[in-house]
Amino acid sequence: MNIKMNRNMGRVLLAGACAAALAVGSAVPAFADDQSGTTNVTYSSSQQVPGTNGWGFEIPTSIPFGADKSVTVDASVNLYNTTPGASVDQIATLPAGGAKLYLESANGFTLKKGSSDPVNYEIAYTGTAVTKALFDQSVTVKTAIGTFTKANHTATGVATRTSDATEGGAHSDTLTFSYEDQTGM
Repeated sequence: MNIKMNRNMGRVLLAGACAAALAVGSAVPAFADDQSGTTNVTYSSSQQVPGTNGWGFEIPTSIPFGADKSVTVDASVNLYNTTPGASVDQIATLPAGGAKLYLESANGFTLKKGSSDPVNYEIAYTGTAVTKALFDQSVTVKTAIGTFTKANHTATGVATRTSDATEGGAHSDTLTFSYEDQTGM
């Protein structure tokens, strides 16, 4: 009889331990509402170059080429309104006929390691505002990308490396985007 009683006590203790574990694990209400929030994650690869008359241009911050020549880099440019929250069509003092944006390369659209190991690249622009579609080694002076207006304020740019380096190390060029900050007439 002692064996039977010990066995029953063990079962009672085991059932009590299971019940206690269930009670501890169910501390969260079964019908709780999910609470959530959202976070916007963005990245802008452009920098704003504001003028003094309520408008400016967004230009690429950098054009980083990698080892794979087939991978292109965004080199787009945009006319923008410097008033926070305002759209391009709300610019009051745009030059008559639009604003011209110019591009010039320090090395003639060639990346260089010091003065050696040239690596060619090009930037192709598309858009209604564009007057010069391809910037490559044939462009040796400051040249207008195009004339930007409220209606035609974006030029999509795609930069492509067209040759390879023969030496390791950093190869670079400097692009200068410029415009005349003038008011409408």
